[in-house]
Amino acid sequence: MIWLLRNGKFKNRDKDLAIATADKDNQVNRLYNAILEEAPKIAGNEDLFNGLFRLVTCIRTLERGGDHAVDICELTHFLVTGEFKEF
Repeated sequence: MIWLLRNGKFKNRDKDLAIATADKDNQVNRLYNAILEEAPKIAGNEDLFNGLFRLVTCIRTLERGGDHAVDICELTHFLVTGEFKEF
């Protein structure tokens, strides 16, 4: 999602691109939730648990970045259409 900002895709005010980008956040959210579901299954194995903790921390950061990208997409959609739409 960051490449869209770096390459100026949002400055073109492309509402369809904003919607498509926001949809990608759902993929990140599903990955985050799937990893969280695995945590209780390996809680008894300290080595795996430590690795999972680091992975969850990384995925959580990506998930938050995706949420911010969705906010940008919503604002882009509003600027183009004048209609606020929550993705």
